[in-house]
Formats: sequence, structure tokens, C-alpha cells
Amino acid sequence: MELARWLVRTGRFRRAPFVSLEAVSDVRSVLDSLGRQVLPEGANWSVAQYSDLHHALQPVKRALADYPTLILLDNMESVLPDATGKPPVAAAPVEELFTLCQDLLHADPATRLVFTSREALPEPFAHRRAEHRLGPLSHEDAIALVSQVMAQEGVTPHPSDPGSTPQEITDLVEAADQHPRALVMLTREVARMGVRATTEALRDLMAALHARYPDDRQQSLYASVELSLRRLAPEVREQLRPLAVFRGGAHLRGRTLDDLGSYARSRTGHRPHASGG
Repeated sequence: MELARWLVRTGRFRRAPFVSLEAVSDVRSVLDSLGRQVLPEGANWSVAQYSDLHHALQPVKRALADYPTLILLDNMESVLPDATGKPPVAAAPVEELFTLCQDLLHADPATRLVFTSREALPEPFAHRRAEHRLGPLSHEDAIALVSQVMAQEGVTPHPSDPGSTPQEITDLVEAADQHPRALVMLTREVARMGVRATTEALRDLMAALHARYPDDRQQSLYASVELSLRRLAPEVREQLRPLAVFRGGAHLRGRTLDDLGSYARSRTGHRPHASGG
């Protein structure tokens, strides 16, 4: 996102629409989100107004020809097959998405695509020379991030354990593998527990996660989420357990809430609560 902002600020592109594949996975939804950002109708535009995807694509392609556009497709791993070739639950065939991407590129020579992904992209977008690998933050950036977020949140380290030495702060960011989102989530734990206590708890969780999931690159993020969960009352955590049934998504088509409730009870012994939306 910062790259896209910089390219727009420096005049390389006039606009940079953003689509997260984590929340939008099928091709129609991707085009719908993109059209709402590049067409003058804005939020009033919809793919549903057209008989098929081909016709819905035409006004978007014409709009791309108006200005140099950088399209950012985030979280591509949400739709890419895993190591066994199995696609994610509820994700449309990735071939359809890449066909759409090629159509968008061909709309105008000034159109470009940026993908973010934790997995390698297949052909025709497997361009190794165009890859830029994002690693952990530097120590300096990680420490600056924690300080900035705490200032924005209006929180300060616990007075009994404020992390008064540079080494204590360095230990904290290293325990989180300098993972930006994990560090952001840890700021409230630092305010509640203190720097050293948070670091020690995080190290213990990371060791346990590494033993269970040695190859998972999200360990630091999971550990910070676990620390946050531990702040909840036991009865609240118990009520959250049925949500695990829907990990990876759920198909509601052809199912009633009673059907899903029966399935959840069979898996967890609890009946989930559902609300409209």
C-alpha cells in the first residue's frame, strides 16, 4: 500500500485501486470492487447491472484507458491452492481471476498490477525479476512502530515494567520476529503487563507454537492474538469456541441456521448464537 501511495504521489500513476482477496475472492466480486473505485458512479456501480462478466468488464476497461492506474491485489494466498493443489474453501478458480487480471492489463499500456502474497504466483504472473520479498522490520523500524502506535493509542508501558533499557525493547521486538501486525497488537499488552512480562509470555507462546507448527510463518501473529484472548473472561472465551467450526469459511446455501446449529453442537457441544447480517 505504501508503494502504491508513493507511485501516485510521484506522478507515475494517477490512482491505485485496492482489492483484498482475503475478503473478496470470486471474480465477480473482484471486478465489482474495482469498478466502484475507478468508475464515476462509485458505490452506485455494480456488476449485477450486467448480463454477464464480459459486459461488466467493458466500462472498467474504458475507465482504465483514461488514466495510468496501478491495481493492488492484496492477500493472494487467500485464493491460491495449497502445497497439495487444494484450493481454499469458497474461493473461485484462480484461473478465472488471472484471466481477469490479463484483461485488465490489456485494457491500456499504462495499467499495472501489484500482487501481495505469501505464496509464489503461478504463470502467467510468476515473474521472479518483478518480485520484492518483504522480510521482518529492522530493529529500528520495529521499535519506532511500537512507540508510534502507543502514542496514537494513548497508552504507556506498565509503570512497574516500562522497558527502560534499549535491550528490553529489542528483546520484545525480536520475540515478535519484528512482525508489524503482531507488534501493533502487542502494544496494549505492554501497557497492561509491562515490557519484560509481555516479552516472556510471547517467547513461551512462540516456543509452543513452533513445536506444534514448525513451518507456519504466522507464529508471531498467532502468539499476539493468544495473548489478547487471554485477557477475556473464561466464560467469554467459552462462548467463542463454536466459531472454530467455521474456520476457513462456511457455505450457507442450502443450509438453515438449525442445520448449522446441529452441526456445531455435534462438534463442540454448544449451540452457536447467530444474528442477522
